[in-house]
Amino acid sequence: MRSTHSQLALSLASRGARHALLTLTLSASISLAFSGGLNSEARAEEPAPKPTSEPSEESVWAIPPSSIGAEDVNFDEVERDEAPRFDWERADRESSSDHVFIEHHGYLRFRADMHHTLDLGTYSSAERRGTSQYLPPLTSRVAGVNQDSASLASANIRFRYEPTIHVGEQLRVHTTLDLPDNLVLGSTPDGGTMSVNARPDVPFGGLNDTQLPLDDALSLRYVWGVWDSELARVEFGRMRHHWGLGLLANGGACLDCNYGDAVDRVQATTQLFNIYLSLSWDMVDEGPTGYGLTPQVQGQAWDWDQRDDVSQYTLALRQQALSPKELAEKRAALNAGKVVFEWGAYGILRHQKNAAAFLDLNGATGAPTSPEPDDEQWTLYPAGLELFIPDLYLSWTYQPSPSSTFSLKAEAVALVGSVTQVPLGAFATLDRVTCATPSQSAQECATAELYNPREREISSWGYAVEFDAKVKGFLFGFHHGGASGDDNSGYFGAGPLDDPSARDDALNGFRFDRDYIVDLILFREVLGGVYNALYFKPYFGAETQGRDLTWGLKGSAIYAMAFDPTFTPGGESGLGLEFDIEAYLYQKDRFRASVQYGALFPLEGLNLLTETRDAVLKQANTAQTLQVNLGLMF
Repeated sequence: MRSTHSQLALSLASRGARHALLTLTLSASISLAFSGGLNSEARAEEPAPKPTSEPSEESVWAIPPSSIGAEDVNFDEVERDEAPRFDWERADRESSSDHVFIEHHGYLRFRADMHHTLDLGTYSSAERRGTSQYLPPLTSRVAGVNQDSASLASANIRFRYEPTIHVGEQLRVHTTLDLPDNLVLGSTPDGGTMSVNARPDVPFGGLNDTQLPLDDALSLRYVWGVWDSELARVEFGRMRHHWGLGLLANGGACLDCNYGDAVDRVQATTQLFNIYLSLSWDMVDEGPTGYGLTPQVQGQAWDWDQRDDVSQYTLALRQQALSPKELAEKRAALNAGKVVFEWGAYGILRHQKNAAAFLDLNGATGAPTSPEPDDEQWTLYPAGLELFIPDLYLSWTYQPSPSSTFSLKAEAVALVGSVTQVPLGAFATLDRVTCATPSQSAQECATAELYNPREREISSWGYAVEFDAKVKGFLFGFHHGGASGDDNSGYFGAGPLDDPSARDDALNGFRFDRDYIVDLILFREVLGGVYNALYFKPYFGAETQGRDLTWGLKGSAIYAMAFDPTFTPGGESGLGLEFDIEAYLYQKDRFRASVQYGALFPLEGLNLLTETRDAVLKQANTAQTLQVNLGLMF
C-alpha cells in the first residue's frame, strides 16, 4: 500500500511539473503571437529566423497555409509517443498541446452621435405615425412635459475580439466575440427610479454615482474551424458571410459597421486554373429544435423534423487575389502599371418543403419548447419555397503611377423563385382561389382577376457601382446603386405580408444589407437601408500621408429618388438631397479618429400624407447629425 501511495505521489508531482512547464510555454507563445504587442516594432527590425523546413517545389497547395513568421514550427518533426487526447469516446485531456498559439485581433470602438430632427418633424402623436424610423424625443411626446425638443445624443462602445487559434500548420479555429456590443454609455445605472436594482442610498437617478457591471455582455458572433490540405480548404461552423461589395451578404468588418452576417455552413474550396471553386451546404433554418416531452439534462438537442428545414446549397467561382502570394503578385502588377481585373460569380439554391409557424404570431412569446404543436399553438405549413439567388461581382484596378490609383467595382444580385403557401396563420384561412373583386365569387370572376392569395412569386433585384480615384493626394469618385421595391409595402411600418387580403402576386422588394453604408442620415437612419430607391453620390476630398499618420478631408452629396413612387410616404419620387463631410486621421491597422457632419434636405417623397393620402398633413424638415468616432485596432 505504501509503495502504491509513493508511485501515485511521484506521478502527480511529475504531472504537476509538466503542467507548469507547458503553461510557461503556452504563455510565451501567446506573448510572441500577440498582434500589436509592445515589442512589435523591435521584432520587425530583427531578421526573421530561417524556417525549419522548406516546402519542395513539387508540392502544390490549393490554398497555401498562412505564414507564421518567427513562430514557424515544423509539425512533421514533433514526436507523437502518446495516444490522441481526444476521440469520440474519450474527451479528457492530459496536457495542452505544445504548439498551439493564438493570433489576437480586434478593435475597441467609441462613437458619440448628436442627431437633430431625424424624425423629419413629420411624426403625428395623435395618429402615432411619421415618415422616419426615428421618433421625436420623449420630452416632446409625453403628456405633462410638453417641451419643444428636437435633438438626441448618446455615446456607445464596442470591444470586438477576433482570436485565431492555430492548432497546427494546417488547422486553426476562428472566433469573433463582442463584449460588449454597442453598449450605450450611461445605460446601466446602479440605482435610481428606472433601475430594477433599487438602492436605498440612490432613490432617483440624479443621485447615481456608478454603473452596474455587465453580466450578459458577451456575444458570440462567429466560430468556425479550418483545415487546409493539399487538395482543398475545408471550413465548418458558424462563419462570417460576405460576398462582393456586401449588398447581399456583408460580414460587417468595417470599423463603423453594426452587425455582420453569419452563416452556419460546411464549405470546401479548391483552386482550378487560377479560379477558386467553393461548394457549401448551409443550415439556414432548422425549424423547432430541442428535447423530448421531458427535458434531458444529458445528451444533445435535436431537430424535431427534417422536412421543415430551409436547405441551401451554394456554388462560388472567383478569380481574385486571396493568398499572401497572390496579393503580393497583385501589388507587383499594379506597381508595374498593369490593369488588374477580378471577378466572382455566386449562386445560391434555397429550398423548403414545409415551414413551422405559430397559428397566432402576435400572441407568441418565444420559440417553441415542446415537440407537441398543440401545446404551444404552432403547426407546419406546406410552404413549397424554391429560390435561386445569382450574384455577380466585378473589380477593375489601375495604378499608372505610385501616387495615382483608379478602381471600379460593381455588384448585381437578384432573387427569383416562389412560395406555394406563405407560412403565416393569416394566410392559411384564405381560399385557394379568389377574385380581385370582393363582391364576386371565384366561379363568377373573370379569369384575368383570379389569383391565389396564398402564393407569392419572388422577383427582386439590387445593384451598386463604386468608382474611386486618388491622384497625388486628391480623392474623388462616384457611387451609384438601386434596389427594387414591393407593390404592397413602403419603406417601414406595414410589410408586404401584413395584409393577406391585398392582391399582391409577388414579393419583389430588395433591401441592401444593413452594413452596406451609403450615407449618414437618409438610408442609414431614416429609411433603414436602400430599398425601392436609386441614389447618386459624387464625392471629393484630399489626403496627406505622414510618416506614421494619414489625415484627410472628404465631402459628398447624395441625391435619392424612389424607383416606384406609389408607396413612398409622400407619394412622390424625390426622397432627399444629403450633404456629408468628414475629417479623419488614421494609423493603418492601429488607430482611426473622425468627425462627421451630415445634413439631409428631404423632398416631397418624405412628407406625411393624411390617412386617405389626398393631402399633405406634415412637411418633412431638415435633419442634421454630428458624429465623433474613435477606434483602436490590433
